Order: sequence, then structure tokens, then C-alpha cells
Amino acid sequence: MKRLFGPAFVLVAAIALAACVKDTKYDEQSVVPVSKLKTPNADQTEQILNTASARMYFEWEEPAPFVQSYEVVFCRNADGSGELYRCMADNNGMKPSATIAHSVISNIAALAGIAVGGSGDVYWSVLTRRGRGEAAMNGAARKLTLVRYGGVIDNVPLRLFLTGEGSEGGTDVTLAAKFFETGDGKFEVYTRLSAGDTFRFVNRNTQGDCRTFSIDPSGLLSESDEGSTVASTGVYRIRVDFNTLATSTEEISEVKYHSHNPGMTRVDVAMTYDGGGVWSIPNATIQFGDSRYSFLTTVDGATEIWGANSRDNSTPAALEGDYFNIYPRPVGTLSDDWDHTWKFMSILNGQTTRKIVVDMSGDGPCRHILDFGTMNALSVAPTAPADAAAFTLNNQAGSSVAFSWNVPSGMENGVPPVYTVIFYKNAECTQEAGRVTAAGGGASPTVDITHIQLDNLANSAGIAESDSGELYWKVLTTVVTATALSDARTLTVTRIGMPSELYLTGAGSEYGATLAGAGRMLKTAAGKFEIYATLNAGTAFGFASATAGTPDMYYLSAGLALGTASGYNVATTGQYLIKVDFTTGVGTVQRVSEVMFFMSSTPTDPVLTYQGGGVWQVNDVVAVTTASWAWGDDRFVFRVTVDGVRYKYGSSDANASIDQATKVPEGDATYWVYPRTDIISSDDSGNGYHFKLWNGYKNKSAADNMRMNIKLNLSSTATHYYTFIDYLN
Repeated sequence: MKRLFGPAFVLVAAIALAACVKDTKYDEQSVVPVSKLKTPNADQTEQILNTASARMYFEWEEPAPFVQSYEVVFCRNADGSGELYRCMADNNGMKPSATIAHSVISNIAALAGIAVGGSGDVYWSVLTRRGRGEAAMNGAARKLTLVRYGGVIDNVPLRLFLTGEGSEGGTDVTLAAKFFETGDGKFEVYTRLSAGDTFRFVNRNTQGDCRTFSIDPSGLLSESDEGSTVASTGVYRIRVDFNTLATSTEEISEVKYHSHNPGMTRVDVAMTYDGGGVWSIPNATIQFGDSRYSFLTTVDGATEIWGANSRDNSTPAALEGDYFNIYPRPVGTLSDDWDHTWKFMSILNGQTTRKIVVDMSGDGPCRHILDFGTMNALSVAPTAPADAAAFTLNNQAGSSVAFSWNVPSGMENGVPPVYTVIFYKNAECTQEAGRVTAAGGGASPTVDITHIQLDNLANSAGIAESDSGELYWKVLTTVVTATALSDARTLTVTRIGMPSELYLTGAGSEYGATLAGAGRMLKTAAGKFEIYATLNAGTAFGFASATAGTPDMYYLSAGLALGTASGYNVATTGQYLIKVDFTTGVGTVQRVSEVMFFMSSTPTDPVLTYQGGGVWQVNDVVAVTTASWAWGDDRFVFRVTVDGVRYKYGSSDANASIDQATKVPEGDATYWVYPRTDIISSDDSGNGYHFKLWNGYKNKSAADNMRMNIKLNLSSTATHYYTFIDYLN
């Protein structure tokens, strides 16, 4: 196959080739020296580590836009004399940085005459190369203080143990305390030491040959069996670093459980050292005003918080796992008392533990344990209602079904179980219909479930109103996060037949006792009805499912529960908002004491008078819509006081900014009224969810005498609640 290249390609290739040829002819005078070093900082001290992974990073500002190569030059003196070593920059010298191993830095320190375990100064600068040319750095070399590790221990042990006469396990190496590894070549142990008796470190806790390490008189780690001592008997934290041979032996004089009681008073409870790097508090009752907690310790006289890894934690889902790991931090590094704390599950509030444990033993990560003893959740045995029991449900107050179960032995100790009755839609118990918590917040092995609740569960299970069907139920036992389910039982229910319509009737209502004249209530949802009407003090009223024949009759009890026996009447004659909810079996009766028309620019707020049938009206109101701006303010709402609380009755639109170019006819959707659940005192204005007057009434003063009749229709027979403004001019 022939490949043809056009003139354009040949031209581009020629230009590229010419550029390459030109670039290979280096001008030795074009080398641009480095003028600015970035890192490490001037006079920085670097602790050289005895690890293969340790690196030191050098960086400088790239001085030219074209390619150059670099070398880091180390020397004895600030003037650049006494060169010790050169290191090529990263990327074969092409990057303005160099990553140099600590092993190389250690060799440079040795060349500079810095003794093992000592410190001294070297100076570094950068040499620039381009072609055959090179340029020393502009300016003085930068000083770097190097600290050499105090010797070398080859083959850092994988494990480390503490033994000896002064240790908890004595000279029996099989009882040696185990260090845990905190980093590459770094180990830590929490243990008791006896004053004046020696202790040492070994790489195995079995009989036979082992390597032995000690802390020498200068405090450095050495491979010897000389042993070390402490001046006073106590619990200590020992840290050793095979990289630097540094060690620390710090006395832990106190470990305290730190929380806040219900009064939010700080509570610190001293913990007892049990040995083996473990502290505990027996029979601790958890009571908190705030669920956060931690442990406060005194280490060599300084306070540390032994707390969580994250600064701010959520509540755990279980009582085990990495969430409970401990991370010691100096208190001075925290912004407040709540940093790096854990949180208790709410279910634990008021519960008594067998003990709270702080485990720094090295047997796994440092952690704390909330020990409540038995944590098993065991299955219960349902006792009532019997399997395949059947109930015809009703919505009368007090109607309920008792559910109960036997609790097996074995859950007497620890956190009390919580019981929940779970209802299912299918016999396989794979589709939930709902849950009901047992009595006593779930602690009791019984619960009375009302017919209304069962009807809602049956509805969730797909059983139609007035029909029969099966619910399947089990009892769930929960102990903190452990759970167990009982065997299933079947329950046959015949659902409540909720009325499709409802009417207010009775001598205590404005509609009287004649059934044919009963007031139709507004159906707001399935089984839910409401009406605005007058109620007469001390006289019975009720609700009928129809206005002819023999309807079902319902009444409210003294507790406003829905039933068949009359037991409630109002103490004051007046207008009321009456609601009935067959899905919950309760009603509400709220006094409507005032209905007010409100418009910011109108000098008075006229109160509407009740006309009957859920309608309020006021006539001959003078509209004043003048404002500081030319067009005027014509926004208005209604303030309705219900049970002493003033609400805003307005439009459905939060802005309602549409001007009314024409007069709105009565019942038009433009003026449909929506009672707001927001208390009007939080927005005591005509703004928001407002209506607007017809434009012909805008920018009018009292002198214009623009009169209007105002109606608020909250009748349940209307298509929708609405307001109507009858403009008289």
C-alpha cells in the first residue's frame, strides 16, 4: 500500500525537524541558574530515620521556560566550598525537585563528620546544566541540620514483648506483655513496672533463644540484656522506635471515664487498673445529658484524651467494631471538650453495664468495651391472640385486641429486650404491613392494639374496606443490635366500613336534630371530614352517615374519641371547626373566635360576622390602597383565630403577585382560600399567600370612598373554600 503525503504535511515536518536541529545546538551561555530554594526551609532540622522507606524532599523554583537538568549539591560550608555529595534531581534530573532516601542523607552526614547519635550542619544548593554548560546557584547555599540515629539495629523484630523481674509477668517469658506496632519499626506497650527491678524487651514470648533489647543510660534503645528500671512502681506507657532508637517511659497515674450527666454536669469516674494494659469500672450506670463520652488520662503529669479517631462522630450501629478504637491525644491539641468523643446509643441511657473496659493490652487495636453481659436476643412464644383468631373491627373508642407472648429464660441480665409486633401482608412473612411497639416503650411482653390500628394495618396489607382478609404477625426481640423473630401466627380481620359521607346533626348544632336538615361535612381524605359550624353550649351533637333512612350514628366522647355514645358538648356557644378522623378514631373541636379581613394599607381591620353555613361576611368596607409607591398596595388575607391562635387564611401561592385586571366572579379559583398551618404571628402582614383586589380599587384613599362587601365562604357544600369581594363602586 502506498502512503501519500501532501505539501502541507511536508512543510510541517520540515519545520519540526528544523526546530529539533536548532534545539540540539546548545548555547552554553543560555544556562539559567536557580535563584530560589523552596524546601526544606532554611535552618531546618531533619531527624534521619533508619528505615528503607524514609525520604527527604527538596524543591526549588524552576528558573527558565526551557528544559534544563539539575543536581542537588551538598557541601560543608555556607560559601559552597567543601563539596560532599551530589544527587540527581527527580525524573533523571529534569524536574525542579529531588526525593532523597534517608540512607543517602545518613551517608552525607557521615561525610560531614557528624557522629552516630549526634547532629551537625551541612549546606545545600542546586547546580543547573544545559548541554555542556552548567551554572552554580545564585545566592548562598541553605543550611540543613542533620541528626543521625544513635546506632543501627539490623533486622528490626516483627514482634516485641516486655519481660523481666520488674514486669507484670516476671521472668517467665511466656507471660511477657505484648507490644503493639504503631508504625514501621515503632512499638508501644501499657503495663505495670516495679521500682528498682529490671525489665527488658524480647522478640518472642516462648522458651528458647531470643533477641534481647534494653534502654541504655542515655535513653536509647540497644540490643543488650542489661535491662532497665523505673524509680517508682506504677503503670507505664513504653514507646520504642527502632528507626531512631528513641524510647520513652511515661507513668500513667490516672484513667477516668469522662461524660456528662442529665444535668450536663461533667462527670469523671476513676477507673481501676486490672493488669495487662486493661482498666475498668464495674456496674457502671450510663446516664447522659449529652451522649458523647471519652476517657481522660494523666500521663507524666499531662492530660490526654483517649478518644475516637474522628473529631465528630455519629451514633454507632453496633457495640463492636473499629468505632470503639482508642486514639490518645494531648488535650492541648483539642478545640473543646467534645472533640474526638464517641456517642452512646440512645437505648443505653439508664442501663447498667457489667463493666466499662479500656483495653490497651496489645491484643488487637487499643479499644474500649461496653460490657452488658448477655447480649443474646432469644425468640419468644406468642400466646394471644390464638393462631387463626378472627376479629370484626370497629372504630369505637376502647376497642382493641390484646397481643402477648412468653419470654424464655436467658435474657434476664444485661440490656432489657425491646419487643415489636410485626405484621405481614403474606403468609411467607416477606412483605411488611407495619409494626407496633410493645407496651412500656417495648419492654413489656404485651401490647393492646386498637381496632383502628389493625384497620390501618389491614389497609396496608391490601384488604378493602368492609372486607375480610388475613394478617400475619411475629414478635421481634431486639437487644441493642441483636435480634430474633418468633414463629408466625395468622389473624383474620373484617375491616371497618368507614362512611363515604358524613353530616353534622343534633340539637347542639346549628342544623338542629332533624336528620333531613343535617349539615354536610367536607371530605378531606378517606375517612376524614371537617365542617365550620355553630355549636350550642351544653347540648349534644353528633354525626350521621346519611340524611335519610337509618344511618350509622357517631359521637365524640369526653376525650374526643369517636364512638357510638354521646359524651361531649361544648361549654361556650359559638362557631367551631369540627374534624372527624375515622382512620385514627378521634375528633377535634376548635373554637373559631374571630375572622378578620387584613390589608396593610387599610386603616382598620374589619371583623366579619358569621352568617351560618360556614360563611362569614362584612359589608360597606372602605378600601384604602394608597402606599408610598404610585400603584398602591392592594394585597389582603384573612386572619382567623382558632382556639386562641391566629392563622393566615390566604391563597395557595406564597407570592400571589398576579394583578386582577377584571372583577373576579364568586367562587372563581382565583380567590380560593387555603387555611395556613403557619401561625400568623410569624408573618404578621398581608404579604405572602395573599390575594389582590381588582385593579379599579388600587391607589385609593379613604376620601375616594371605594366601598366593598367581603365574604369568606368556608362552607363544606362549596366546591372549594373561597372569598368573594363585591365591589360597590
